[in-house]
Amino acid sequence: MRGIYAILYVPIGCKATYKSATYWKDFKKIEEYISRYELVDGQDYVNRQEGIYNINYSRTFKNTNWQAWYVPFELDLTKEVLEKFSFAKFAGTYTEEDGNFYITVARMKEGEVVKANTPYCVQAKVADKTNPQVIMQADATLEAAEETSFYVLSAEKKITFMGNYTYKIVIEADENWYALSGGQYSRQLPGNTIAPFRCFFTIEDRVDNPYPASPNPTTVRLMVLGDEADEIEILRNGENEKMRNEAGAVFDLSGRQMVNGTRYALGSSKKLTKGIYIINGKKVFVK
Repeated sequence: MRGIYAILYVPIGCKATYKSATYWKDFKKIEEYISRYELVDGQDYVNRQEGIYNINYSRTFKNTNWQAWYVPFELDLTKEVLEKFSFAKFAGTYTEEDGNFYITVARMKEGEVVKANTPYCVQAKVADKTNPQVIMQADATLEAAEETSFYVLSAEKKITFMGNYTYKIVIEADENWYALSGGQYSRQLPGNTIAPFRCFFTIEDRVDNPYPASPNPTTVRLMVLGDEADEIEILRNGENEKMRNEAGAVFDLSGRQMVNGTRYALGSSKKLTKGIYIINGKKVFVK
């Protein structure tokens, strides 16, 4: 008659440790179990354990506005994902002559990876309240909760992007927080909330700002770079007269104004090198 024995189930990757540990090694059968970590969109995420690759996560989109994305796992941008969703990474800032302020993002392509603990924007291509779109993820390596940040500079401002894993209530001290809603960024008022798995940014004056300080905008528009549907004006490099007559400035696709060296300011006779630029809010291809 075969003896009866208990099976010891241990976390994935720990079998060797248990087989050599006092007492635990006496179990005749030690098996690793596959567990799933429930990752609930909009609820606080404070996990400090890394390496879990069986997860349940889903997020529902009821419109086609760009929305904030910040999650603790990587997402491969496959053809199947991009058939339903667009992802974009932050590129920089862009300020028009009339003071309109933009955050620029670059649309991502098939084969790229949306990194964990990194701010992005996401958009459902077709979605409404009646027919929502759902993005789901499982079998991914889960990262520890880290609310990372990075910043970009405009001529006058420092814009710091921050990830968010905890439910935040905006207070008066957070007067310069901006969150994405309705496809554009709005300054948050006391009492507003920012949900987990989102990102936001702050605006502050640069210490080395050479210009007179200007007030922060109430709203900040989102400009998506790399859209095939964008109309691009063709401008030959020799057409300097047209460049000088433009009432504005030239920016690269990261939103940086072209002012020195290879950069270019309208009204100058300096030629632009071949490439795509932003002039008065329009994309211009210089041949």
